[in-house]
Amino acid sequence: MSAIQNRRSNCRKCFLSISLGVLFVTNCLIFTIFAVDLLGHMKTISSAVEDYIKSKPFLVSALTQGIINLTSLARMMNKDISSVMNKDVRNGAIVMALYQEARAHLLN
Repeated sequence: MSAIQNRRSNCRKCFLSISLGVLFVTNCLIFTIFAVDLLGHMKTISSAVEDYIKSKPFLVSALTQGIINLTSLARMMNKDISSVMNKDVRNGAIVMALYQEARAHLLN
């Protein structure tokens, strides 16, 4: 909260509105949208992909066996991940998160 207060004091014409994880500051050229989970932590692409995979157990099996094309899966997941993150997400970022998830499941 102190960073927000500092920005507000530096620019007296700013209008600050925080609602559901979205920060809008007008007249200061600051516009930030981020996804926040229920505990108030920022949601990352990796955590969104992890949640998606956990919701579909057959994907865990396919990832650990290495029988699924990560790029094709990322294209299929992109719409859902983008809606969770409230922004456009690149397929490459989803592919990297899938790769990390596959490695994590192989090590366990």
